[in-house]
Amino acid sequence: MKNKNYILEQKIILRKILNKHDPIHIYFGKKINPDEYDLEIEKILLAFNKNNNLEKFTEKVYTIFIKMFSPKIAGDRSKYVKLAEEICNYLKK
Repeated sequence: MKNKNYILEQKIILRKILNKHDPIHIYFGKKINPDEYDLEIEKILLAFNKNNNLEKFTEKVYTIFIKMFSPKIAGDRSKYVKLAEEICNYLKK
């Protein structure tokens, strides 16, 4: 089992990545809602598998947003490609 500090560090980095990409435009800054995507981060961490290729991981991330919000709010899958790529690159380290 990974230590708590490592898991916390992962969540902090993923929070920065998600807030930077802000795929559904709900992040309004550190002082207002820095934890806006924390539920999605939990689901992304559970969905991540180092054996997944980027295409499959992008689909998983996109599906999480569809389920958490709606297809209309999630928007087009293409806007999740760079987000998923950055997350995948970080988590594969």
